[in-house]
Amino acid sequence: MIEPTSHLRSLRWSEKIVRQIIGGLTSGYRIRLDFARGPQVFVGPEGGPLVVAIRPPTFWRALWIFLRPGLRAGESFVHGDWAITQGDLATFLKITQAPTAGLYACMYRWSSDRRGLIFHLRQRLFPKWGRRNLSEHYNAGNELYRRMLDSSEQYSCAFFSLSDGEDLEAAQRAKLVVSIQRLHLDRSGLKVLDIGCGWGALAAEIAKGSDDHEVLGITLSKEQLNAALARRESLPPQVRARLAYRLEDYDSLLARSDDLFDRIVSIGMFEHVGLGRHVHFFKSIERSLRPGGKALIHSIVRPSPGACNEWIRRYIFPGSFLPSVAKCIAAAERANLIVDAVHIHPPADYRKTIQAWRQRIEEAWPDLERVDPEKYNARFKRMWTFYLANGPAIFSEDLMNFRVAQVELRKMRRSISLVL
Repeated sequence: MIEPTSHLRSLRWSEKIVRQIIGGLTSGYRIRLDFARGPQVFVGPEGGPLVVAIRPPTFWRALWIFLRPGLRAGESFVHGDWAITQGDLATFLKITQAPTAGLYACMYRWSSDRRGLIFHLRQRLFPKWGRRNLSEHYNAGNELYRRMLDSSEQYSCAFFSLSDGEDLEAAQRAKLVVSIQRLHLDRSGLKVLDIGCGWGALAAEIAKGSDDHEVLGITLSKEQLNAALARRESLPPQVRARLAYRLEDYDSLLARSDDLFDRIVSIGMFEHVGLGRHVHFFKSIERSLRPGGKALIHSIVRPSPGACNEWIRRYIFPGSFLPSVAKCIAAAERANLIVDAVHIHPPADYRKTIQAWRQRIEEAWPDLERVDPEKYNARFKRMWTFYLANGPAIFSEDLMNFRVAQVELRKMRRSISLVL
């Protein structure tokens, strides 16, 4: 369809820039743009219809979006400058991210090989800055996460492919069971460390499943710590005696601890270690494992190392950097750890997980507004809506090709020196 010429002429320059941005990213998908002044403009020849309501930006604001659409589009959505009035936001984001997926892959491959992009420089020089900002995300409030997550409050990919049906509770339970199996807790009296323990479900499950394992969970979030301690109080006294949670960074714990662990597990934390620090992370684990000790690392991976997108990296998970499986294995082997197994889970697992979280948040939002209307306001809702709507695009088989991997590692029982 060709728009009436009068409509195109009636658009201001700022609106024409926005039309060009969206038209260049829609890959032939039909979208209707409703500008506040009245004209309706169509871009794309077929599909849809998706309807985007746009508050007219100033010329300079439109130009700013044009120069950095991966960041500014999300910022303008959170500010309320545009909204999807017909169709689904997740569909719109998938359509508009598809043309740039190849560009992002090339850019982040360059970043990984040369450590050259400015947006990673601050994370490398000041790693605690990223961790402090990251803790703010997890401190968004237990009221929010309690309604969004399953009953065990696991904020990582559920394993739908290993469970029956589409139930989030069952899929997260399957993830717990499989992760514990891959830790090989086949001896008595093991000392286990859970790095980034979240709300404490995995650590509690390990402690409940044995008579003598000692389990320590550490987190950077005060909100998570409070919930984990409350979970601990609900357990029998004999389990509580062997289970502890602390507010602590893995760097400080592993750098000073004289106690060695038999097992170390990290679920959904490795993405936040940061560019250039993967070998350091694995060396810290290697130093803190007893000879023959095992570790399990669970992380999002991608074909070439990089981040999700610029908006998520700035506002949701500062400093996050996703490895490839090959880079993860190479970093572990540089730290003298043996890679025993690599388990790759399909992107549909995380896509279904995020879709379940998004549905739960939408259903629970009236309750959240009543709990704390000042905190859970319209701007906060738009930010979380945009964040969760990115999931179907990021974990699409035909777009970003992200996966979830669990890597089993082992420390050698003794070092062997070869003299040639």
